[in-house]
Amino acid sequence: MLDADIEPKDVTYLFLERHSTLFILGFAVVGLMSALMSSGDSFLNLIAISAVRDFAGWRKQTSLADKKHIHKQIRIAAIVFGIIALGMALLLPKIIDLMVVGIATIVIFVPVTFLALIRKDVYRFRKIAVISVISGFVVNLFFFTWGTISPDQFQPKSSFVPAFISSAIVLTGAFLLKKVKSLNL
Repeated sequence: MLDADIEPKDVTYLFLERHSTLFILGFAVVGLMSALMSSGDSFLNLIAISAVRDFAGWRKQTSLADKKHIHKQIRIAAIVFGIIALGMALLLPKIIDLMVVGIATIVIFVPVTFLALIRKDVYRFRKIAVISVISGFVVNLFFFTWGTISPDQFQPKSSFVPAFISSAIVLTGAFLLKKVKSLNL
């Protein structure tokens, strides 16, 4: 095999195959799979904990104090999100793209986080923040689906870029609109 014919995605495998024994190659594959599973598990736990913390006490004035109840809800959320992730993995052929998009989706929260860091009265903008995150998620889902259906037109891994822009525009626009309305009153 000539070096010009090597695909970039095959470089690591070919390097290990040419310069190591089968034991080392197997050990590297096991290590890579362990790292992927660990990242997926951590991401699943993060989503479950965030969902329970954000939505379980959403309409309540006090925080959730019963740890047994919280732990039960986190376990249920992890199982539900795990089943959803399993279904998506079975339906979508490029699971690594899905994992990259899932991790990159965190970028949608950057405008809201920035607002929380620069404003003391951030509670006033909670509905705007939710709308901003939802708009970013919808745009992310749209572009990821488009990239999955037509990969020659759009890369699914890049769907977080328009999602971030959408989230930032919605948050900024709604923030300025609310600010103008409060000045007129």
